[in-house]
Amino acid sequence: MSNNDDKDRWETFCKLYDKLSSKEEMRELFEEEIKCFSLYLSHVNQDYVYNATFLPQFNDDFWNFLCAFNKKYKIVEELFDAAKKYYNVTLKIDRYWMMTVDEKGNIKKSTLSGVDYICEKEMMIECSILYNLKRYTFRRNEMIIFGDESLKKVHEDLKAFLEKHSSKDKEESKK
Repeated sequence: MSNNDDKDRWETFCKLYDKLSSKEEMRELFEEEIKCFSLYLSHVNQDYVYNATFLPQFNDDFWNFLCAFNKKYKIVEELFDAAKKYYNVTLKIDRYWMMTVDEKGNIKKSTLSGVDYICEKEMMIECSILYNLKRYTFRRNEMIIFGDESLKKVHEDLKAFLEKHSSKDKEESKK
């Protein structure tokens, strides 16, 4: 996946959530469309015969994912913005979103595979920095409450960690 593919996927999830959450009928329509599409797949390709019952089982899980994703994505973007000014940084959030900034300042945003924590009430923030041949780590698992001081404090703590252990200078980051 390219940097843009992951970013496009994330924005697509947010757009879909915005559309589906605008009216209750939209979510019901979406569930019917999934059921209809599943029936179509099982009709046109026998390899997908299980889809008629399989895919619709995930409607609630997908909706919960979209709700949590939409809520957390705004925070993810803020944290990425704070970290992108520094070199040799890897920032992982909920073991789903990842941003790396190499020693030249090149930024790569990507989606991690495997178990993630998006649907949890907490937000897992993991950051590592390589500076002067030493690895520094920052890790928090915080409840997400918008407007809450704890979220603001985590943001400030991450910025302080980045300031203390990383470099904004390209030449200095190569040490």
